Amino acid sequence: MLNAPQLNTQDQLFEDIMPLELVDDENAISYWSCEAEENCLRWRIAFTNFFSQGTQELEAPAITALQEMRKWTRNPSIAHKSRMEFAILRSGLGHEILRIANPQVGLENRTPYLSLSFQRYRWKESLLSCMLGWVDRVLPPRIETSQSTNANAKEFLQLLSRHNVCPFRSNYSSVFAFSSERCFLAEAVRWMLPTLAAKTPSTTWVHKTSLNHLFRLICGFSIIDLDALHLDEELLLVLKLSTELRSLRQELLKGFHTKFHNNVDPDTQGCRTCYDQPEDSKCVRYWTVEPGHHFEFHGKVITPYQANDPDRLPSIGKGCASQTNYVPLMDLGLRKISRRADVLERCGRDVTLLVDISSPSTILAGVSFDTFSHVDLQKIRCDASAAKETKSIKRGSQFSRFEWGRMHPVGSRKPAGGRPGDTYTSYAGMEVTDTAHIKLLFAHATDVERMVAAITPLHPHAAKELRELSSEVNSLGGIGATAYYCWNFVAPQHMDRDATWTISLQTCKEAPADEFNFIMMDLGCYVETAENALW
Repeated sequence: MLNAPQLNTQDQLFEDIMPLELVDDENAISYWSCEAEENCLRWRIAFTNFFSQGTQELEAPAITALQEMRKWTRNPSIAHKSRMEFAILRSGLGHEILRIANPQVGLENRTPYLSLSFQRYRWKESLLSCMLGWVDRVLPPRIETSQSTNANAKEFLQLLSRHNVCPFRSNYSSVFAFSSERCFLAEAVRWMLPTLAAKTPSTTWVHKTSLNHLFRLICGFSIIDLDALHLDEELLLVLKLSTELRSLRQELLKGFHTKFHNNVDPDTQGCRTCYDQPEDSKCVRYWTVEPGHHFEFHGKVITPYQANDPDRLPSIGKGCASQTNYVPLMDLGLRKISRRADVLERCGRDVTLLVDISSPSTILAGVSFDTFSHVDLQKIRCDASAAKETKSIKRGSQFSRFEWGRMHPVGSRKPAGGRPGDTYTSYAGMEVTDTAHIKLLFAHATDVERMVAAITPLHPHAAKELRELSSEVNSLGGIGATAYYCWNFVAPQHMDRDATWTISLQTCKEAPADEFNFIMMDLGCYVETAENALW
C-alpha cells in the first residue's frame, strides 16, 4: 500500500522542501480503488509532473485537474465531503497543494513557461481556494486554539506591516481582508498565516489562536488605536476604510430592512397600501416566466426601431443586406417591465420579480425602479465617474455597431468560455498601485453594498449566495458579485450564462424612455431602463 505523507500541524505548513519527482501514473493509481482517492491521486500526479518540469505538454493535465477539483469542491454532500477529506490526506494532494503555494519554494520562477502559467491561472490562489472546504481536516492544529488578547491583535497587525506581508499590488481583493469575518478567514488561510510562518517562525502564538476571535479584536480597535500602531500607510488606510465599510454595511441593511418591513402588513404579509390591489398593480409584483433558448435570434441585434429605418440603424457592412441582422423589438411579443410612476407615488417602491413557472419559489431575476435616495444616487454617480477610467466591457458583434452608452464592471469575472481552467479574476482597472486606488476600490465596494442591501429584503437567497461566494472569488468588500455602472447602457439582447448573480444600476439616462432597453430574451422580458433602475 502506498504511504502518503501526513500533515500533522499547522507549523509544518511550508516545512517540506523535498524535491518534486515524476510519478509513474499507472503503478500509483493501481493502489486506489475508491473514486475519490483515485481522483485525488490523479490530480496530485498531474500537479507534481507539471510543476517539476514546467512544460506546455504537462500543463494540460494540470488544468484538467484544476477544473475537476472545482467541480468536486462545489456544494459537496456530507458523505462526499467525508470521502474527500480522507482522500486528500491519504493521497498527498493536500501536501502537494501546500508545496505549490509555499512562498519560499518559488515554483513560478523555475521556468519561463511556469512563470507565464502562474500569471494565467494564479495557481497558488486557485488551488488554495479549492482546499478551503477541507482546511480544518487538512491543516489540523497542533493544540487547541486559544483566545487572543488585544496585545496579540496589535502584534499581528504590526507583523503584517513590518514584513510587508499584504499582497495588495498582486491581488486587489486582499485589500478587503478586514472587511468581514468571512473575508478575514479566507485571506488568513490564503496568505497571512503561510507568509507569517515563513517570515516569523518564532511567533508561534499566531498559529494557535482563534482567527474568529482575532478578527473581532481587530474590529474593536478605534482609529486612535490604529494610528498608535505606526503601521505602513497602505495597511493603515485599509484598516480604517474597512472599519467604515463594516459600519456602513450594518447601517444599510438596517435601513432597507426597516423601509421595506414598515410597509408590510403583519396579517396579509403584503404592502399595507396595495395589498388589496390586482397582482399587476402591486408595488412588489411577481411575473411567472418560462426560461427558454431562442437560438434563432443569436447573433442578431434587437432594436426598438423598424428594421428598414436607415436613419436610426447603422449599416451592417459592405455586401450585406441592411436588414439582415436587425430584429424589431415590437415583433417579438416580449413583456415590458417599465417604471410605474403611479405605483411609486402610492407606495414608494416599484419592484418586479421574475419567478420560474416550474418552481414558483425560485426567483430568476428582478427589477427595481427609484431604488436609492437622491443623496445615495449622487454618491454612486461620483464613484461611477471614477470608474470611467477603467475599461468598459468588451462587446461582441451584436454590440459593435452601437456606441451608445457604457457598462463598466467592478469586481471579478468568470468568463463563459475563455481559456480552459480560467478562474475568477479582476476586470481591467481593478488594481492597486497607490492609496488613491485603494480608496477607489472601497468606494466601489460601498456601492456594491448599497446594491446588495437594496435587494436583500426582496431576495434574501440571492444576497446570502453573494456573501457566501465571497470566500471563493476575489470578493469586492465581502460580496462575491459583479456589479455594473451603466450610462445610457443598451443590451440588444442578453443571454444569461453568468456564473453568479450580477447587479446593474442605470446611473444616468439621457434619452427617450423606449431607448437603451435591457433585453432578457431567455426570460421573454425586457427592461425599459430608467435612471436609478436596479436589475
